[in-house]
Amino acid sequence: MILDDIRFIPQSIPFKKRYQTASHSCLTRDSIIIQVQSGDYLGYGEAAPLAGYSPETMENCMNVLNGIQQQLAGQTIGAGPFNHLPPKTIKSPAAVFGMETAIIDLISKVQQIPFATYLNPQYSPTVPVNFLYTGYPPKQYGKYTVKLKIGIK
Repeated sequence: MILDDIRFIPQSIPFKKRYQTASHSCLTRDSIIIQVQSGDYLGYGEAAPLAGYSPETMENCMNVLNGIQQQLAGQTIGAGPFNHLPPKTIKSPAAVFGMETAIIDLISKVQQIPFATYLNPQYSPTVPVNFLYTGYPPKQYGKYTVKLKIGIK
């Protein structure tokens, strides 16, 4: 399939109140929506570098995406093992993730299969729900994963 078009849509989603950690705060969550097109099919991904947690910036991410766009627009991509991105894109993991997601979304739509099937044909269509631990062993209730949250104010 040929990548006819690749577009980037920057977005900024405001938080209701300031997000604050010990070392960082922000009022918005910024990201770049990636849209790839082949014929009548559209695939979507999102690149969202997280300021304060990664050396990546939105500007760096957009620069890497623009480079990927120049290399992939008009190119034929296959549905086999994913190796469509140039090696130098590792400088922006957010850009790589967003572009890979968009291309896999496009491929799965063209093949008319769920995104999860493309990644793993034996994927589980259900996800175990969480459980409020009340002192009894989790396995007693059929739960096998424990997530522990600890915080200090």
